[in-house]
Amino acid sequence: MSGAAGQALMCALLLISVSVLKCQSAPLDSKAKEGDNVIMPETEEDILDPDWLASKLSQYNDSAYEMQADGRFISHVKEKPRLRMFYSRGGYHLLILTNGTVTGTNSRDDKYAIMQVFSIRSPTVVAIKGVYSEKYLAMDKKGNLYGTPHCPHTPWKTKNCHFSEALSKTKYNTYFSVKYPPKKKKTKKQRKRRRPETYYVGLGKDGKPLTGPQTRSGRNSVLFLPRPLDDKANESAKEYLDGPK
Repeated sequence: MSGAAGQALMCALLLISVSVLKCQSAPLDSKAKEGDNVIMPETEEDILDPDWLASKLSQYNDSAYEMQADGRFISHVKEKPRLRMFYSRGGYHLLILTNGTVTGTNSRDDKYAIMQVFSIRSPTVVAIKGVYSEKYLAMDKKGNLYGTPHCPHTPWKTKNCHFSEALSKTKYNTYFSVKYPPKKKKTKKQRKRRRPETYYVGLGKDGKPLTGPQTRSGRNSVLFLPRPLDDKANESAKEYLDGPK
């Protein structure tokens, strides 16, 4: 079997066995960038062994692995989490409180409105975590928003704390659940109800969270402007994150 054919076979097997892989060819002299993780198989059998590869990839949360022509795997380091406040077009900042309550406030000074945005799966799937509440934004199967202390940063498993970030025509962002509602065939009764096929994060006119079925694309309630923090708030948040837990 030629080298090119052998590499193609390895790519196919790896993509089937480990969905996280992003299998791409690269020249032999391809080098990892500073900070990248490099996995080097010891034998050819290692490359074709799904258990060996899965055990190695499980050490990292990176979403992109490139297979090199010499058998190496390079996992590219993810971008650092962003610090943001989510201002809805309805006039409220999104809050996640320590008890897991999700709501809105019209104050710019509430520390529970400061969030970290983690990139889960390139280019749009993110996780949003309250810096001071230490809770992740999540949505249950009924479309209710809540805060959870746990959110696996695993790109190959869709969780209730994973949201797709999209830029709207108004320059505001929308955030909708990647997991809910489940994509399945609707009954005739469900079609008559006109339930939305997408559950957005939304705040109502009173600042209270909307359930997924209450949200619709394009409404002010689901449009959010991710605001950067001012210098003082940014410094305080970083000190809190770097401090003892």
